[in-house]
Amino acid sequence: MMEKRAVVTINVGGVLCPNARRSFEAAAERWKADYVELNGPCTPEVPGPSFLKLELFRLCAADRAFYIDGGDALIRSDAPTPFDLCPPTHLGAVRNGPDRVPFVEDIRDQQEIEWALFNHCLGTRYACASYFNAGMLVLTRATHAGMLDRARRLVGQLSEPRRLVRWQDQTFLNYAAVDLGVPILLMDETWNYTQPEDIGHWNGMERFVYHLAGSPDRLTILPTLDWQAQRRAAWRARARRLARNVYRRIRRAGANPLPAVAPAERQPLHRLALKLAQEAICRQADQPVTRLDQLRVLPVRSGPITQAQFMTPEFLFWCNRLKEAPRWHRKVWEYVMICQALWERDMLRAGRRGCGFGAGQEYLPAVFASLGCEVLATDAPAASPEAPGAPHILPPAEFRARVGFRAVDMTKLPEDLGTFDFLWSSCALAHFGDLRQGIEFVEKACRHLRPGGVAVYTTEFNVSSNEKTVDRGPVVLFRRRDVEEIQRRVRDAGCRVAEPDFDTGSGPLDLYADRPPYGTPHLKLAFREYVTTSFLMIVEKPAAGSGRPPCAS
Repeated sequence: MMEKRAVVTINVGGVLCPNARRSFEAAAERWKADYVELNGPCTPEVPGPSFLKLELFRLCAADRAFYIDGGDALIRSDAPTPFDLCPPTHLGAVRNGPDRVPFVEDIRDQQEIEWALFNHCLGTRYACASYFNAGMLVLTRATHAGMLDRARRLVGQLSEPRRLVRWQDQTFLNYAAVDLGVPILLMDETWNYTQPEDIGHWNGMERFVYHLAGSPDRLTILPTLDWQAQRRAAWRARARRLARNVYRRIRRAGANPLPAVAPAERQPLHRLALKLAQEAICRQADQPVTRLDQLRVLPVRSGPITQAQFMTPEFLFWCNRLKEAPRWHRKVWEYVMICQALWERDMLRAGRRGCGFGAGQEYLPAVFASLGCEVLATDAPAASPEAPGAPHILPPAEFRARVGFRAVDMTKLPEDLGTFDFLWSSCALAHFGDLRQGIEFVEKACRHLRPGGVAVYTTEFNVSSNEKTVDRGPVVLFRRRDVEEIQRRVRDAGCRVAEPDFDTGSGPLDLYADRPPYGTPHLKLAFREYVTTSFLMIVEKPAAGSGRPPCAS
């Protein structure tokens, strides 16, 4: 009897890109397989669309299946038959985070953190030697239906810790495979290629499956990709132009004139950082903080980043709200501390109105709106004409109802901007081109705070010198003396800076300055001849008639 084959993908809510569907249908026809789209309701064991793959052999009658993520992948027209490459006895997949993928260190950290969480919750000590990406799988009913069932049961069993798992179904599948001793064939990365800077060369290389891996730009890219191999020359020129526009942020972070650091120099501290992160997330699984009313007042004060602030349940709570991996990275710290500082001062609730500067491309407006706030997100006039939204945090209709956008030059705040209960900015002060303009902005912004209001800013902070600094250019470094000048200026404007603590920490990660090529831990970094980090500045305006500003309570 001839085995029945299928090319299987997920299409919940009709979001599958027509261009992707055409490439899947063409592949199924070439491989003499059926084409199947999975679409089903959410249940405790299938809490989201990506978990539908765990139901694959229940919803599909095939003996063997080639599964491909439908929302962000394409199959090239000259891809060979994967069923011939992977024996029925093995699960076919590609290792997660191949060495040429950008930010591979963060990817590996995340999978090890999630693996430690599973071992902790299930009382096992399994190794994670062949951790695979679940965006492409070659499965056989006879040997892998049990693995999918085991993964589905784990989803129900770990319903509470699941919210700490960033990669949704992926770690559940990997754990089930190890738990049942499923043989894994790690296929070549050409079958699940995720390197965005090579998008312009995709059709000129032997890359059979291009996977955008959850990229927020996938809805822009997928409809334009030409998966038909015979059109390579025209595609290469067009895709290079597309890459220049869509991946400009990645390319801006590319070449750095500073000397490279040998991986061995960072490795011991990186392993320590990973161990600390695993301990923190396992502690969070034991004593979960899942609601705002479970948060503690730390309290958050003005001051620089420290290792200890990453080791709290509050840090993990806000990472989950922001849909950010809990990484040892100062940008994640900035977002988390802005949220915690505003929450402690009773700003994040219905009826509050906030304004973010340089916030047009951030997720913070969506997070604040999801808590009932009305938000105005502003950005430079040359930036996007509207805030992009974050459907994974807040449904688009609610986002549009609660979040507005306005182009604002932070060096020339418009008089008609209005007043707000809270203001925030994540590191925009360091990018005015002149340190003095950043100081003046903090002073002038006090006019836009209502009585009892709070402004929270993060910026670059020069750890190594209170005398010399970088005071002009694309990035400037504030010193302690500059923070003290801001204290004097905002006092004259009728506000105050919450008493700063300039302690930069004494933990092992506090004493390390990252150097290019930057990786993790990334709390402090070398910049020119200085060491810099992130600094949180909290400005408070006294409530009407009280004579004193709001305090965390």
